[in-house]
Amino acid sequence: MKSAFIITAPHSGCGKTTFAVSIVRALVKRDKKVQTYKVGPDYIDTSLLSKACGKDTYNLDRVLMKEEDIKKYFFKGLMQNDIAVVEGVMGLFDSYDTINFIGSSAHISKMLNLPILLLINYVPSLTYFTALIKGIEMLMKNYDCKIGVIINKAKNLKDERISQSLAHHTGAKLLGVIPEDNRLFIQKRHLGLINDDENFEDHLDAMAEFIEDNIVLEELLNFFIYDIDINSASLDFKCQPRSKDLSFKSSSKICLIARDKAFSFYYKNNLDILEEEGYSLQYFSPLSNEPVKEAHFIYIGGGYPELYAHLLSKSFETKETLIKAVKEGLPILAECGGFIYLSKSLWIDSQNFPMGGIFDVDIEFCNTLQRLGYVKISINDPRFSEKTYIGHQFRYSKIRQNREPLICKVKLLGKAESFHDGCLQRRCFGSFTHFNFSGAKIFRDLKGENYE
Repeated sequence: MKSAFIITAPHSGCGKTTFAVSIVRALVKRDKKVQTYKVGPDYIDTSLLSKACGKDTYNLDRVLMKEEDIKKYFFKGLMQNDIAVVEGVMGLFDSYDTINFIGSSAHISKMLNLPILLLINYVPSLTYFTALIKGIEMLMKNYDCKIGVIINKAKNLKDERISQSLAHHTGAKLLGVIPEDNRLFIQKRHLGLINDDENFEDHLDAMAEFIEDNIVLEELLNFFIYDIDINSASLDFKCQPRSKDLSFKSSSKICLIARDKAFSFYYKNNLDILEEEGYSLQYFSPLSNEPVKEAHFIYIGGGYPELYAHLLSKSFETKETLIKAVKEGLPILAECGGFIYLSKSLWIDSQNFPMGGIFDVDIEFCNTLQRLGYVKISINDPRFSEKTYIGHQFRYSKIRQNREPLICKVKLLGKAESFHDGCLQRRCFGSFTHFNFSGAKIFRDLKGENYE
């Protein structure tokens, strides 16, 4: 039997991520095979979940991904493991769409028939939890969803009447109470939680031990038995493990991917799709000044270039070989941090750091959030067969000055506001937007015939 559940909360700030990585780590320490997932476009929580379980985390994002791909990657992961743990995004119903909740944790729960593990911060009331869950059940309407409740950050909460009230008025069950404790804490920086501290693995183990002291894991897993024929579902969505005998293209092409502490934001399903397109994935580090060579496609994702601007400014061999690759017409996709790295310069606190110089724009890192949300971008260039793409932006940087055309008109979904960014030099395209290849195979346009 397999177990699966989505960890969510009524609103942001309830400790979903720290709880999720703690419980995943606790399960792994019990030798359980766990596959982790994250609802929405987040890269940072996925990296934390990946560290907790020891394998890559899949994003499940209905705004950026097709529904069949969400099911494909979910069942692909669960088929090869015992337990699926999904961390929700923000609050249970939070979405750019406040009517149908498209892309919310509730939407993903319905789509995958996932039971809910609801994390609720303690308040000094015996009836609050019952009223809250009753409202949630009403919003879920006709969906027969199993709900388990964890009360978090509790202060002297030992009253059995809460459990009795839930059982009498709702279909939910109280599965545990976690006392307020500073051991369940992960340090933050401007884009989110930090997971690259040298003592982070030990910290994860301590968090897992704390969770085990307060929750009966076997009771939780038994409550969340996933009653679906996984093998049939996996076949329906073509999620069999990769094999030479299957219809994957042979990996005769090389996709070279920037991957180090400065560039680490990649969707797991994007990498899977590139392999399915026939690419062999190889990696290089701009921070280590490694050259790019023998590639058919180069992918530079987002990350934290602003934290390593001094080192990146001195990565002369990487930058020289990238300039050479652009001149030779090699397809290159640079997302957000990659766009910054290929710009003329990066300004931080009035200090200027020379970057790759491929795009004639200057970028400025700011102390406040510049953009956050799903975006629709329209690309004003005839070489792109698709004129519009849906993506996501989350950045503290902005264009300080541009001396070449910005080819993308960008509009935040659900808002009237629009702005411009994005540059194209031959087959090298860079913008602040992150793309999910499930719904936006922009890399195909970069290697298309329109450039010949």
